[in-house]
Amino acid sequence: MEEELREKIYGYMQRGGRFFEEGKRELAFKSYMEALYAISVYLVYRDLGMLLPAGAATGVLRSRYPDIYDVIEKYAAVQGEISPEILGELRDDLKRIYSMI
Repeated sequence: MEEELREKIYGYMQRGGRFFEEGKRELAFKSYMEALYAISVYLVYRDLGMLLPAGAATGVLRSRYPDIYDVIEKYAAVQGEISPEILGELRDDLKRIYSMI
């Protein structure tokens, strides 16, 4: 199950990268956020053996991985048009977090 979750995360990241290159910022943002939420599901499953929906997993993440939780919350609060700068920061944060798992 862990490998399948990691593949799903990687797929979201790849899709986000393609959308980013194509200038489809909103779709890239959504894919990157899906990857972050999938990371929360993965970490909870890896640590606790529980497969939770993303919302519940994010709640657990808050106490176990506050730094990752803060990144998710930072970007979840983004509203309106997605700037290239915000999207680049999200991509970089996602790559950093992914490299740690």
